[in-house]
Amino acid sequence: MRFLVFKETSDNWYGNYIVTSPYVKELVEVEFHGNIALPKEPVPFYRVSVWGNDDIGMEFDCDNEELAMSVFMEVIGWDDVKKKKLSDLGFKSA
Repeated sequence: MRFLVFKETSDNWYGNYIVTSPYVKELVEVEFHGNIALPKEPVPFYRVSVWGNDDIGMEFDCDNEELAMSVFMEVIGWDDVKKKKLSDLGFKSA
């Protein structure tokens, strides 16, 4: 199960997604990846990521689906997705 949401940001993600109607918004994508562990791995592996439209991103990894979904829901609830807030939540640069 995967979910993808675009959220506003005031940070520069080297490039941001840009929407120009009805006014300019700069966005990042926030994604819940579900279990991304390889089939033969005994432990599940969940990821939440935030990316601009090129090569700058941050990721939160854990082995607990409920925790990963909680983190995803928290981030998509923010009005402004900022790198500092993500880092404080446990995200790492990717």
